[in-house]
Amino acid sequence: MAVDNVNTYSVFLVKRDARDELGIGMRPTDGQRAAEVVKIERGLVSRWNRLCPAWSVQEQDEIIKANAVAGDVKSVVKEIRSSSEVMLKLRRKRVALRRLADPEAMKDKAMMHALAMKFIEACRRYSGEPPLLAILAILTGTILFDADVEPLYSYLSPHLKAMIPRLTLYQAAQILWLLSIQDVFHDQSIVNGLANQVVLRLRNTAIADKHKIYIPGTVGALRMLRFEPSSEVMRELKSTAERLGITDQELDRPQNHARLMLRGKE
Repeated sequence: MAVDNVNTYSVFLVKRDARDELGIGMRPTDGQRAAEVVKIERGLVSRWNRLCPAWSVQEQDEIIKANAVAGDVKSVVKEIRSSSEVMLKLRRKRVALRRLADPEAMKDKAMMHALAMKFIEACRRYSGEPPLLAILAILTGTILFDADVEPLYSYLSPHLKAMIPRLTLYQAAQILWLLSIQDVFHDQSIVNGLANQVVLRLRNTAIADKHKIYIPGTVGALRMLRFEPSSEVMRELKSTAERLGITDQELDRPQNHARLMLRGKE
């Protein structure tokens, strides 16, 4: 991402009691339409950053929306301070490095369950369709640490189906990898849709060397999901691997790519 590019993302914060604070300093920016984060201290934002460092809030990021409120910084800040749960939309104008999520923050199953349920409530109340980055972050935590949040999966299932045609190669591969650990949706049409999206992206995307690492992880995930070697997606992955010089030995060791499937970036 170029330095002057704009990248937007969303975070979801829950105040568990009256003592919870965001723990950020803000100042008006963009002609009084946004709030720039100027300082991050201990609080809800730093807790989110520990939970989801791949989408962490950083100094100089700009808050452009809080729940349904946007366009006026005073109204945005008021909404942030008065709401017990808040969906923030932020934008960043610089490069952000993604890191592996912090297991210490994510293994708290009670917290993950509460976060998931509040996430559903906030999406229904404010945003309609849940943000893709938030889906990826929550799925990563709930699947890897086996949180019992069946209502969340029922809620996300139709939204994820609708999003599949918009997924990048990495995003489709990451979700397949997660579902190969635990198929929380129990819906073969989702798995097939993701596999078809991988095929589409492979056929219509110039695969650079930096993307080679996704191939073995995706092959491993599809094997775990019981895709036959003769299936279209497996044949397309095999063909792509041969074209990129990926050996059969590398394809047989997808465990080496687990870290990238969690933190990777196209």
